[in-house]
Amino acid sequence: MMTTFQSVIIVSQNLKREVTEMKTNLIRMSHLEPDFAVLNNELHYLESVYDSEPNMNDSDWLESVKNIMAFQDQDGSFKLIDSYQIESDARCDYCHYPTYICTAILIKAFLAGVNIDLQKVFVPALKMCCHRNLSGHGYDSGIIQVINLRLFIGAGVFPFIKLFPDLNPQFTEMIYSVIAKYKESKCNCSLFGNDYSELLEDVFNEAGGDFVFAYGTLMSGNSNHHIVESETFIGKATVNGYTLFDLGCYPGVKPGNGKIKGELYWVSANSLKRLDSFEGEGFLYKRCKTEAELTQNNIVKANIYVYLNDVSECAVIDFDSQPYKGGKNG
Repeated sequence: MMTTFQSVIIVSQNLKREVTEMKTNLIRMSHLEPDFAVLNNELHYLESVYDSEPNMNDSDWLESVKNIMAFQDQDGSFKLIDSYQIESDARCDYCHYPTYICTAILIKAFLAGVNIDLQKVFVPALKMCCHRNLSGHGYDSGIIQVINLRLFIGAGVFPFIKLFPDLNPQFTEMIYSVIAKYKESKCNCSLFGNDYSELLEDVFNEAGGDFVFAYGTLMSGNSNHHIVESETFIGKATVNGYTLFDLGCYPGVKPGNGKIKGELYWVSANSLKRLDSFEGEGFLYKRCKTEAELTQNNIVKANIYVYLNDVSECAVIDFDSQPYKGGKNG
């Protein structure tokens, strides 16, 4: 038998499919005469944009991102109603939630390469996201908080705030404090009989993630890229203080005076464990911390796998011959 919750999910998915087929501009309605059917369609439209895979070659997706940026209110929010002077549940649904999802979409877009003004767009938006600590209204405020938190995590909030830790410290503190609360309580969240403990585990998994600098077969176009393909690609990057060696089927780095070209990824805690296993961490490679510099001169701490064995018979791959292209499967 289908549960009430499952029925709601199916109806929501059908509505999102219908709305996705329409081109729409966002509308901010008067709080005196709100049309809730239109407001709900607006929300479904935003959810469909959020669910879309970022694609810099997709003109429709780029237009949606542009429309969202243009819709930002003077206070930094993306509220669908022109005033906060409404009932608390409507304020959560049509003022706070649209601000969360629009900000999450823009984080996603920024990480995908869309040029968005950090100070003009993100600073006020992140400030407005701090209202209510992402919680909902009434008895389900806790589970709504978890869902909203997962909304940001799915957009790549952890690499974003690691890249720009000083952009809005209040927002960063809020994200980690909400996570800490659920870690300490070790609560099992449920709604209409559905267990949300797995959702929380997903949150903790992403929160424990870190940057990884890939310089060999893990990079795009190379044989083992599939291992990190589903992780968050941050951009091309370089590291100083290492020499890159051709080991035959794959490369390895050793501390030195050189510079290495590669790619920077954000990987979850579980994915980092899998990478350790794949790289033979501890006997073939050692995972170390280094500083990775992105093309926009943004430097972050990242993990790099340093080769542990002898390289005296191996050829050096100089900087002009990088990035590394090659590798065999297996």
